Amino acid sequence: MSRQQRRAETIHRTKLFGGRLTAEEYHAKYAFPVGAKCAGCGKGGSLTTRIISLAPLDEMRKRDPMVDYMAANKPTQLFSTLVPIRGADGKPQPYLRIATVYACGACSTHAERAAAHGPSWCIVEINRGPGKDKVVSGYTGAVQ
Repeated sequence: MSRQQRRAETIHRTKLFGGRLTAEEYHAKYAFPVGAKCAGCGKGGSLTTRIISLAPLDEMRKRDPMVDYMAANKPTQLFSTLVPIRGADGKPQPYLRIATVYACGACSTHAERAAAHGPSWCIVEINRGPGKDKVVSGYTGAVQ
């Protein structure tokens, strides 16, 4: 194997996408819908985090009569927000997507804390995208 071939196999982080973008920049540019804005500051350019809140459909039907109204009058809108999630028994249960929030790097910690204060019967999905590579050298355990 020649030296040229070995160099071609290794793709360094700085040379991702021809050296134009890092994975974090690519995610911030293309992973969010057009026109999405940060829930905290209102800026739309540097989004890094997506937070989705999900609630069980049967629980939402008990608590909000609008869910039954939507099921009777606008079923396509209601069914487009349903997500099947496996429960503890292994059977898929329908969950209703009740909120989708985007946050920039500065506001993401506050948005994550606010999402954590929701009801205990809700599921919160936090997608931060790709993380920075952390180079670790040597022993990483606790020093006593």
